[in-house]
Amino acid sequence: ALARSAWTRLGAVTSGRSPQISTVERDGRTLFRLRTGGFASRAEAQAFCARATAAGAACIVAGS
Repeated sequence: ALARSAWTRLGAVTSGRSPQISTVERDGRTLFRLRTGGFASRAEAQAFCARATAAGAACIVAGS
């Protein structure tokens, strides 16, 4: 629920994108990873991250 809420708070930044939520176990805690994809280029993903960061989210471009 928290990951979906975080996605919703980003509002227009996420327009046209779908969230991918997964869990990760780290140091005995369950963390939730919120991702999206389908960018045409690394530059497009970086622009998305810049908008997400400006909206208050942490964002990292993953992959090659």
